[in-house]
Amino acid sequence: MPHLVDASITATFNQEDNFLSSISSIKYLQLYLLDPPWWCNTVTYSRLIECCISNFDPEWCESLVVFLSNCPKLKVFRVDSIDRSENHVPVLWNQPTSVPECLSYCLEFFRWTKYAGREDEKQLIWYIVQNSKCLKRAKIWLKSTCNLEEKRKMTKELKSLPKVLTSASIPDPPARWKNIV
Repeated sequence: MPHLVDASITATFNQEDNFLSSISSIKYLQLYLLDPPWWCNTVTYSRLIECCISNFDPEWCESLVVFLSNCPKLKVFRVDSIDRSENHVPVLWNQPTSVPECLSYCLEFFRWTKYAGREDEKQLIWYIVQNSKCLKRAKIWLKSTCNLEEKRKMTKELKSLPKVLTSASIPDPPARWKNIV
């Protein structure tokens, strides 16, 4: 599908599925994850400039960095994480030694929604923001069920990062993302 420009996908993928390879030339992608992104290292999205990943589990941090490594022209990146129970034990990830090309040369806008302040989320967000050399703005939407004290703490931590805005000052997403959870 070399002429496909925009896709919104909700699916379960198996390891023999070549569907994602067939859309590797896409420019705009909305992906709603139903299972762990084992496939993230199998496809290079050489033309992808905007991506929204919904239903993301912060336990998949390493997979997300691999995915970013396969998106060299990515300029706009949005992650909508899932709500985890309060008993969730964060999975600490090993920060990669190399930085994805899109972070070094292209990523301008980054947005994370349903941020709960968990250590795994925090590490990934800090990694993306600190390694994005062209980043103009990062916007973090806090999880709506956090209490006021948690929100204050998270806002203070996030404001220590350059170019980060918290949910109080965030405009609506682009029109193509209006229907994403």
